[in-house]
Amino acid sequence: MVSNKEDAVIDLIQNVLPEILPRLFPYHEGGRWVHRAEYEHPEILEHKAAQSEVRQRANDEVLRIEQEIKAERERLSFLHGILTKSDNDLVKDVKKALEFIGFRQVVDVDEAEANETNKQEDLQILDKSPSLLLEVKGVTGLPTERDTLQVTKFVLRRMREWERTDVIGVSLINHQRNLPALDRDYGSAFTTQQIKDAELNRTGLMTTWDLFRLIRGMMQWEWPAETIRDLFFGHGRLPLVPSHYIAVGTVAHYWTENAVISIDMVADTLHVTDRVGYLFADGFFEEEVVSLELDRNPLQEARPPQRIGMKTTLARSEIPVGTMVFRVAELDKAQR
Repeated sequence: MVSNKEDAVIDLIQNVLPEILPRLFPYHEGGRWVHRAEYEHPEILEHKAAQSEVRQRANDEVLRIEQEIKAERERLSFLHGILTKSDNDLVKDVKKALEFIGFRQVVDVDEAEANETNKQEDLQILDKSPSLLLEVKGVTGLPTERDTLQVTKFVLRRMREWERTDVIGVSLINHQRNLPALDRDYGSAFTTQQIKDAELNRTGLMTTWDLFRLIRGMMQWEWPAETIRDLFFGHGRLPLVPSHYIAVGTVAHYWTENAVISIDMVADTLHVTDRVGYLFADGFFEEEVVSLELDRNPLQEARPPQRIGMKTTLARSEIPVGTMVFRVAELDKAQR
């Protein structure tokens, strides 16, 4: 029988339970007081001081990197903007994207012709002949014929006004803009008829995701910006790859044991030491050609219609059968 129940309860709470269940008593020090600074061993105090310095340096470095990330996101915010915005906000971010790839004279027509009552094209690129007129649209679904044909009207109007025929139109569409970019339907972004009309009218069709991937590829693989600017002067469905990518074939098989892909050569040639590029759903990848083989024999040059083997750094899951293979053409130093 406990003679003093009150003292027993206090002792239980203050001394016994904290030792048995320390997680319930995080502030109970117990015998840990010996690790206070005034009792700790000098060498351990030195180690703790060094530990604190490391934590502080790490915290400072994390903060510095976070600030760099924030600054870079702000600098390139227009790239996310061309995938999410519409109307005037989209036009302004497309203008920044075009300037980023080196177009020097990009005119926002609404700003330049604020007093005009007639609707005109959204942007003009006046760097050289031919002049480019861009109609920029952000839509929640797929573009209609009205969306893709409207620029043709502006081209004819400017030809009459400027008394020139060297004017080209481009429809740049941010389609299904409420969806993440990789969830959008790119195979049906433009109908067959829309593409035919664009070819007939000598206007171009491009999605903002096309432009986004090209700009990211330019930054990652250090392409000359000219290789993207060139694309805007075509017609029909504008190319998805930069102008220095030359199609050579398609991936026919992946040999897992050797990390070798079979390529059905359909055009041009491919040599050891060349550089090849691929376009995947989320962007571009490039690698050096370190070896070629034909029927298991080493090869220095591959030509159509050969099916050749090529060593790759990509895993099987990263390069599906049917992937287009491009030779990355060497460019003059002046272009770089």
